[in-house]
Amino acid sequence: MNVRKLSVNKACIFFAVLLLVAMGTVSAALYGLTQNITAVWYVLLFGIFVLVCAVCFMVLVRRKLAIFSDAFCSLMDDMLSGNMQPKQTVEEESLFYKIKYRLNRLYEVMQENKNGIAQERADLQELISDISHQVKTPIANLKMINNTLLENEVPPQKQKEFLTAQASQLDKLDFLMQAMIKTSRLETGVISLEQKQQPVYDTLAAALGGILLNAEKKQIDVQVECPEHLDARHDRKWTSEALFNILDNAVKYTPAGGTIRIYGDGATVVIAQQYGAGNRETLSRVVHTPPVLSLPPRAELTSLRVGVDEGATITPMENPFRHKIVIFGSSFTHGVSTSRAGMSYPMQIGRNTGLYFCSIACSGNCKLQPYFADYLGDVKDADAMVFDAFSNPDAKMIEERLIPFIERIRAKLPSTPLIFVQTIYRESGNFDLRSRKIEEDKRDMARRQMAEAMKRFDNVYFVDKADLTGTDHVTSADGTHPSDLGYWRWAQNLQPELLKVFRKCGIR
Repeated sequence: MNVRKLSVNKACIFFAVLLLVAMGTVSAALYGLTQNITAVWYVLLFGIFVLVCAVCFMVLVRRKLAIFSDAFCSLMDDMLSGNMQPKQTVEEESLFYKIKYRLNRLYEVMQENKNGIAQERADLQELISDISHQVKTPIANLKMINNTLLENEVPPQKQKEFLTAQASQLDKLDFLMQAMIKTSRLETGVISLEQKQQPVYDTLAAALGGILLNAEKKQIDVQVECPEHLDARHDRKWTSEALFNILDNAVKYTPAGGTIRIYGDGATVVIAQQYGAGNRETLSRVVHTPPVLSLPPRAELTSLRVGVDEGATITPMENPFRHKIVIFGSSFTHGVSTSRAGMSYPMQIGRNTGLYFCSIACSGNCKLQPYFADYLGDVKDADAMVFDAFSNPDAKMIEERLIPFIERIRAKLPSTPLIFVQTIYRESGNFDLRSRKIEEDKRDMARRQMAEAMKRFDNVYFVDKADLTGTDHVTSADGTHPSDLGYWRWAQNLQPELLKVFRKCGIR
């Protein structure tokens, strides 16, 4: 008999027949030995009872298999169609549930990949369109320079200047064309920037070459105050292109006889228009612009002064951010051990993404307390909340407090996405086995409780990455808190995970 080809129905029938034969054999043998018909009846009744129990068990198992088979087929149909989210069913922790849960996770991953590809294609199309638009400017400049040289008698010195400007425009055109060709071959639509520490002065000079002729025609005074030793980490070609666009607009919209001033301010390049005395408008700040005033951490601030021009006024800016992300956490979120506040991972992710990260950190005291949940529940304007919630509490606290913590927030914010991040691996665990055990228990408990939370609540997510700062043991300042390098890695590794969740929630 080939057991593999045996169906469930045939297996049940075979088992029932086998049980009946066994009952008959035992009854005949018992009667032959004892000649007691009463004992035989008892054996038969017991056998019938066992048979009924076996039949009920088989019916139950067959029913569970049928339910699971139908659900499995329905889930696979949903995944193949890709038109709808698979239905979530709440069941006890069983083998069937585990399989369905993993299939749902597979579907989510497939959808994320599908959405990611669609977004990358859209980005690619947008980038190609932008580059095509950028090509028009150097072509127009080349035509103008060529016509000037052909139609006018130009002194040798001016000819050299024109030819230098022409060479600069040709380099820019070549760069844009190469970038477009390269981009068209990339499936992801992402161009890697060659960022390195290099002088801002040279980048600024490359951008100025394309606007000096037009500025001269309008008698616009272009003033440059940028130290040659001013360095910043940036991609020279793309940054010079961005600077050129800003400067080109400045030349277009500055009245004849006006002034355009470019000056370096720390790691910031400021471009400003001068319309008249005391009337200056800042057009843009490029290369690096911190979104907040970064004060020194762990330092007592006794006074603060901001220098402004005489007669200047300070007015509030319009909020430049599309979304507000509240991030709540421990000393890690606070940025303890960084060289400056701007190096904390929330600030770095905010600068990288253009999203407003509002950091609320309670160093050493972020232990899923109910009053913190009530406080966060009153923040009505957050598009999402991110939690470094497992760094301070121990495993028992996480087990007892996490679900009630989320319930209190959900009572006030029923739909706001809540994203919990796993606590990082601490370097102290390399030489303190007790500390390592405590941290391992915390991470395990966080995984179990978050699995339960994601089943009970909508729009709750878990980023389970404990190696955010790397595993080469060079990123800690004190065995617990990361150094600047550690926070940089934290931001680089956490950012893509957060962006995946943000995209699912419509935050871009």
